[in-house]
Amino acid sequence: MEKTNCIILDDEPGPANRLKHLIEDFTEIKVLSVENDPDIAIEKICKTKTKLVFLDIEMPGKSGFDVIHEIHKKGFFPVFVFVTGHNQYAIKAIREAAFDYLVKPVDVDDLRKTIDRYLAKHTAKQGKVNLPEYILEKISEREAEIVVNICQGLQAKEIAEKLYLSTNTINTHRQNIFKKLEVSSIPELMGIVLRE
Repeated sequence: MEKTNCIILDDEPGPANRLKHLIEDFTEIKVLSVENDPDIAIEKICKTKTKLVFLDIEMPGKSGFDVIHEIHKKGFFPVFVFVTGHNQYAIKAIREAAFDYLVKPVDVDDLRKTIDRYLAKHTAKQGKVNLPEYILEKISEREAEIVVNICQGLQAKEIAEKLYLSTNTINTHRQNIFKKLEVSSIPELMGIVLRE
């Protein structure tokens, strides 16, 4: 399995490096870099198209929420996991669509649960087609499964047999997918999913 790239952003080098050492024990995740400056992290995340970002909330100059907004404005939608010593931000983190929220010092079992959930949601179901995060945010897990199968060239009947659903159900899902992603044909759908 291809490794998932991640970047760690924390203005405190101690906790950032500790988290890096914990993550390095997970063979599925590759730490590209540890950043202490939010602006450098934003640039690096966008340049490398990093899929997973572990970030602090309270930092000088920019908060973790500011970082997310700036990355989204640039058209990138990685998965964000907040890692902070301030658990009063949990509700806001969830509202900001953070994938998870870990409290320092990070417990390795909690980290494992987060990484397992991430891998289950964002890699296993996608097969060889890697759905961009902005598409995953707009559609359900079942619809994502159907998009992957469409992009792998399967027809509605074949997808129905593979997923143990009726062809009518697949066609209904396909109509919903087209509506949510604002496309009108399979070539158009594949164009937005497979473009780099």
